[in-house]
Amino acid sequence: MKKKFLTVAMIVAFVGVCNADCTVTTDCGVRNYAGNSVSASSSNGVITVSQNGEIIDTFECNGGVSASCSSSSEDGTGDGDNDFNICDFLPDSIKPFFGC
Repeated sequence: MKKKFLTVAMIVAFVGVCNADCTVTTDCGVRNYAGNSVSASSSNGVITVSQNGEIIDTFECNGGVSASCSSSSEDGTGDGDNDFNICDFLPDSIKPFFGC
């Protein structure tokens, strides 16, 4: 029974990480991107959106820009508000196995 529960818990954690989404907010609107580690910058009225060092989108918009992700990312750019934490769903007796 423990093995089945741990397997299900790991699948839920994996799916939660794979479905991370990032939002880029500008004065011109909001755009959503799948994945994590999304960053955005503005230069001379052009917004450049990058993921893992590669440009994935560019568009024109004057004004500010911010990027946030719904899950923690490897480089720490996630906003932390909607982070999936397996420890929140585990009974106290097995939390040490997950480093909780």
